[in-house]
Parts: sequence; structure tokens; C-alpha cells
Amino acid sequence: MLMRDISKIKRIRLLIWLGIIYTISFLTFGNSISSYAEETDTKTSETDETETKVPEKTDDDFPVPVLSDLTVYKDPEDYSMVLAFLSDQKYEDYKVNVYLSVGNNTSYQLVTENKTVGSYYNSEKNFVSVRCPDIVPGIQYYYAIMITSYTPGSDYMESYDWGYAGYKTITKNSPVYEFPVYVENMNPSTIDSVAANDKKGIDIEFTGIGEVDGFRLYRSITSGSGYTLIADIPYDEDLYYNRYTYTDTDVPFGYVFYYVVCPYVVFNGAVYEGPVSNELYAVAPIDATKITKATSPKKNTNVIKWKKVKEATGYKVCVSDDYFGESRVIATLGADKTKFTHKKVPHGKGYYYTVVAFAEVNGVITEHASNPYYKSCNYYGCENESYSEKCQRIFGKNYYKDYKSAAEASKHMKTIRIKVWDISGGKKVTRTFPLTVNKKIAPTVQRMFNEIYRSKERIPIHSIGAYSYRGGRTEHDEGLAIDINPDENYMIDNGKILAGSFWNPKKSPYSIPLKCEFVNIMRKYGFYRGFWGNRKDYMHFSYFGT
Repeated sequence: MLMRDISKIKRIRLLIWLGIIYTISFLTFGNSISSYAEETDTKTSETDETETKVPEKTDDDFPVPVLSDLTVYKDPEDYSMVLAFLSDQKYEDYKVNVYLSVGNNTSYQLVTENKTVGSYYNSEKNFVSVRCPDIVPGIQYYYAIMITSYTPGSDYMESYDWGYAGYKTITKNSPVYEFPVYVENMNPSTIDSVAANDKKGIDIEFTGIGEVDGFRLYRSITSGSGYTLIADIPYDEDLYYNRYTYTDTDVPFGYVFYYVVCPYVVFNGAVYEGPVSNELYAVAPIDATKITKATSPKKNTNVIKWKKVKEATGYKVCVSDDYFGESRVIATLGADKTKFTHKKVPHGKGYYYTVVAFAEVNGVITEHASNPYYKSCNYYGCENESYSEKCQRIFGKNYYKDYKSAAEASKHMKTIRIKVWDISGGKKVTRTFPLTVNKKIAPTVQRMFNEIYRSKERIPIHSIGAYSYRGGRTEHDEGLAIDINPDENYMIDNGKILAGSFWNPKKSPYSIPLKCEFVNIMRKYGFYRGFWGNRKDYMHFSYFGT
């Protein structure tokens, strides 16, 4: 009984301790949960008190861009017009209307509507490219643009409701922005020369480039001012090198005239002039002289004669190596001189001579050159002689004359003696041949063979002949052709031998090579080998080449 009571007491004590432990635990953890809940409620309350909703932005929150730094230029690659500008807003997808006014800035017309604006790579500048009209040089082209819509773009994404596409286009018109005037300059003209002519006028030459309507030529008697329009010269697209000429005939002697030229275009009935050219002047001309005669009466001399000019106070004699070459003055003579002797001229050397008559008018020298006159130093026949010079030497006329008979021909012949080289006993020896030639060419032939004899080449000659009347068939009739070693220098036609036996310079010393000093000396004095296409006469050398 006692043991049963003790066990009951123990159970009661155990329950009491468990109750105490539970109470302590509940109080401890219950307070912690309560504190956490209170803390959480406090934080939630604080958050609700500080969070506010940002109102949605409207189109009015994005101002119309303001444009600046407007420039206009022509694209060099596709020739479109490029309108470039800066914007104070970093918007995207600009669209603009483009307007154009031609000739003034008061009559703009819409060129393109809602044109998309581009942007330069790595630059803040924007641009719009439009079709380039047929630009007329010298005309003013005024461009203007107006923004019609724009998208704020990625820089504004966080503060704007973009909808499904992520972008929204704002349609608003900006002010109209006018670009600087675009003018495509006309190509400047250049006055190339102003010179008196032999018809008492002044010839003006100028270069006019570009497809314009024409050119205006102005004249003044005062340099730099007081110009008067004297000619309207139309544009010529077929003109060679764009070189224009005009002759001013109203030029009384005693005045200095100054000339300028400018291009022009006509647009809507108005004339627009381009840049004014350089200025050149000329004095109302004196008469041009004329070279009347040129001869070589002595070795290494050319004598030039010309007509006297009434107003001239002097003359300048000029020479040039070619027709269009630059002349150099070799003599200045007084008004009483009409002849000049050019000395120390090499044999065969030819010059283009001009004689310039000059006078002083109001402190300005006016001068007028003759036409160029070619003259070679041909006391002896030479390579550079003209056909007329050859005819004058032989016949005293400007044309060739056949002798009608052997009797007539013989009156014009002369026999000279020439020294040549020949071969005897395997050695070069001197021989002397008589040679009958035209007496007008005899000094030339004598000098030519003297030079051949003195040359180091020493081509041998064992047979030579010149004059032989054959009834007007060859230059032998006039004593102007020479045959040398005919057997070893044959004549052929299409490979068929017509005279002689062969031609072989490698095997026969009497066969004259194609290229050698002998041939060069013959040509130097005006004698050419008889080669005429398929017919070749290796023995034949003639003065007129026939």
C-alpha cells in the first residue's frame, strides 16, 4: 500500500514538472513570435508609408527638338543633296518634311514628306538625303525642313509606358528650319590671249568650262573698272578644248583696251553671271608685217626679209625650234630695218622665224607678230628642206619642172670630180670619179662626197653615175639622182630583180647597208634611198625622193 502511494506521488510530481517546463517554454517562444510579428507589421507599415506610384508621362513631356548647326552639301558619290543638323534631344526615328525654293527663299515647295532622318556613325549629327535636282550653276537653292514625328527612344525607356513594341512615336510639328543657301559655282573662265591681228582688230581667246548658257565679254580703257559689254557668246558643247575666240574690230589705234569674260545662265528670265576672269589687255594694233623672203646665200647663214610697217618704231626677230614652240628674240632692230642675217646656223638646221613689229602707245608697248616662216640653213641641200625650197633651189620656182629634151637638160648640168674609196689588192685606195649633176645641186654633191670620203667607214665605190636623160622617167633626167655600185645594189619589185645582181652587205663590201654612216650623210644633204613600198632600189639616191 505504501509502495503504491509512493508511485502515485512520483507521477504527480512528474506532471507538475512537465507543466512548469511547458509554461516556461510557451512564455519564451511565444514572446519571440509575438515580437517578430510586431516587427514585421512595423516594417510593412513603414514601407506602405514611403512607396508612391510615379505618374505615367504624356507626349507633352517630350519637347519638340530644337535644331542647330544646319549645313547643306552635295554628296560627291550619288549627287544627292544632304541636309545635316544637330538636335538638342537624343530622340530616335525622326521624320521630317523637306522643302525647296529655287532662286529665292519665299516660294518653298514640298520636296518629300515624312522622310526618315539618318545619323552619322560615331557622331551626334543627323542628316536627311534628298534627290538632287538638275542643279543650274549660279542659281540659289534654299532648303528647309520641319520635324513631323519622333520617338524618344531607349534613353527614356524606364520612365515611359512603351506598350507592346517598346517604342512610341510622337507626332508633333517643329518650326521650319531654313538651311544656308546652296549655290553651285560656275566654273571660272580664263582669258588665254589678247593679241592684235593683221586686219586691224584684236583677237581674244578664252577658255569657258561648264554647261552654261553663254559667256559675256567686257572691255574697258581703264584697268579694273568701267567695263562695257561688247559680246554675248553662246555656249558651244562641241567646241574643241572649250576654247572660244572673238575678234574685236572696233579698236582705233592709240588706245589700250582691257578685257574680261564671265559665264552666265538664264533662269526664269533673269541672267545670273558667274565669276569674272583674269584681265588681259592689248593696244589697238599696228599692222602685222610679213616675211617676204628667206635665203641662205652663204654657208651657215639665214637671211630674213620682211615688209615695213608704217606705225612701227622697231622690230624684233624671233626664232623657235617648232611651229608651236616658245619663241626667243635674237635681234631687236630700228624702224628703218627690214632685213636680218642670222649667222652661225648649223648646216641643215631649221627655224621658225617671226618678225614682231612694235610701237609705244600711252606708255604701253603694242606689238604684232608675223606668221611663222620656216627656213632651214640650206646653202647646201639638206634633210630639212621643204619641197618648195628644193624646187626654188633647182628650178627657181615653187614646183617641179621636167626638162623636155636632153638638149635642154644638158644646159643645166655640171660635171664635178669626187674622191671616193675603192678596193685594190685587198686594200682601200683612193679613186677619183667624174660625176655630172644639176649645176644647182653640184656644190651640195661635192660637199656630200667630201664628207663621205673623210668618214671612218670608207665604203668602197667602183661604179657611180648621176645625169642620164631617159625621157622624163626619173630624176636622172634632171641630174638629181645618183646610182652607186649598181651590180651589188640591185633594184627589185616584190622580190623580182629589175636591175643589178644582188644586195648582200655581209658578203660584198660594195653592197651599201641599210643603216650606216654613208646613208646618214646622204640623207643629211637631202638625198634619200629609193624605197617605195614593194619596190626597192638599193643603188638609187635622189634629191626629191623619186
